[in-house]
Amino acid sequence: MDAVRDNRNVPWRRFLIFAALLIVLSTVVSAVGTEQRRRSADRRAPTTLPAAPPATSVAPVVAARMPRKGPVRARVGDVVRLTVRSRVSDTVMLPALAIEGPVDRGVPARLVFVAQQAGRFAVVLRDAGKPVGILVVRA
Repeated sequence: MDAVRDNRNVPWRRFLIFAALLIVLSTVVSAVGTEQRRRSADRRAPTTLPAAPPATSVAPVVAARMPRKGPVRARVGDVVRLTVRSRVSDTVMLPALAIEGPVDRGVPARLVFVAQQAGRFAVVLRDAGKPVGILVVRA
């Protein structure tokens, strides 16, 4: 046997080649992942801003406090803001419109909604069964 090959350094060479391949592979995977994240971010972000809606007139606001003797008057399309006070805990309701809100002593109910239909609507305290006012909505 003329020359015996020294195999002691072979495992280290294999390890170095494996480490180099691992570094190259992780670089490629990182580059592909970055490109995919950039593309998905581009898809989520709009390229142009949407046009502003045309200027329209602001709906009139009808604000009233209850209990009250006379009716609160509004028109269809008006924003109605009712502030209702009570001496006891209860729920203020406009049953015909399916609108309600809690009221407590010192904490008034604040009901805000758009009048969408014409009519005469009672405002009542649910538990007490007591009417506190009337809302009249005209077309």
